[in-house]
Amino acid sequence: MGDRSATSLGVDVNKVRYTILIVSSLMVAVILSFIGIIGFIGLLAPHMVRTILGSDNRYVIPASLFLGPVILLFADTVSRFMSDIDLPVGIVMMFVGSPIFLYILLGRRGRRVMYRCSDISVTATGRRPRTSPS
Repeated sequence: MGDRSATSLGVDVNKVRYTILIVSSLMVAVILSFIGIIGFIGLLAPHMVRTILGSDNRYVIPASLFLGPVILLFADTVSRFMSDIDLPVGIVMMFVGSPIFLYILLGRRGRRVMYRCSDISVTATGRRPRTSPS
């Protein structure tokens, strides 16, 4: 259902969109608070791969499965060699992951992050349908 249809049915589309955004962000925050910052790799790696390789899932999923452990291995190596004390990997992941996630979040200012359903018209093949000139 598009924005126009939802609005005609009395739904405040922007309110629903932002409510869903806030609720999903809070759910991710709660989950990460339980599993720790290392689980943040599961969110970070696919976004990094998608930025580098594009959005073709045939390449994104295997590359994400490879990049996640590489990021964690890098963070563990840095945590072992950076200081004389035993620095937790989570702290290094915080310093590595936070700027990258902020770049992903704020770096796309030129693009619209949330699309309206009526703006996207894609067929099952992933291509925009041809429209005849009127």
